[in-house]
Amino acid sequence: MRKVSVLLLVLVVLVLTACQDQSTSERVRESSSTRATNNETEQITSENESSSEVVVEPVVEEPVYLDEANYSGDELEIIQLINARIRYLWEEDEQQYLQLFQEQSGVSSMPSYKIEAVTFTSDLTIKEQRTLYEGLVFLEEIRFGGKKSPSMYVFTKIKGEGDSARWKFAGID
Repeated sequence: MRKVSVLLLVLVVLVLTACQDQSTSERVRESSSTRATNNETEQITSENESSSEVVVEPVVEEPVYLDEANYSGDELEIIQLINARIRYLWEEDEQQYLQLFQEQSGVSSMPSYKIEAVTFTSDLTIKEQRTLYEGLVFLEEIRFGGKKSPSMYVFTKIKGEGDSARWKFAGID
């Protein structure tokens, strides 16, 4: 019983100390801000604060796109398509996003995540089929918040469309 009383007393002292430290820290912050007078610009000074500062993740202002300089021809078109997907996800432009996909792909809406960057985990391969060209690449998507997700991108370009044929996503898995 005596041990329980001692433990409760220690707990109460710790809670009171934590509350006091927090209110002291707030007073230091308040007292360290001063406002300039006589219509001068506002100036704020701060004193050194304790090492228990909260670390804030840097805000990603824009995603990292694939460098298009090293590609040409069909490969360049596919890299541009991947970059467009990243951009439309980032901008939440569903109308433009859906235009990146073949009609028969089954994609009817935009995912809720955003992509910060992608890295190749395989080479981009392009094969000629009877009625179309097919591209395939494995990537790792780094989504907003740091989550990494392996993905397989499949692209197609229809031969029958002639010079107006463009690469589009056939699927993403």
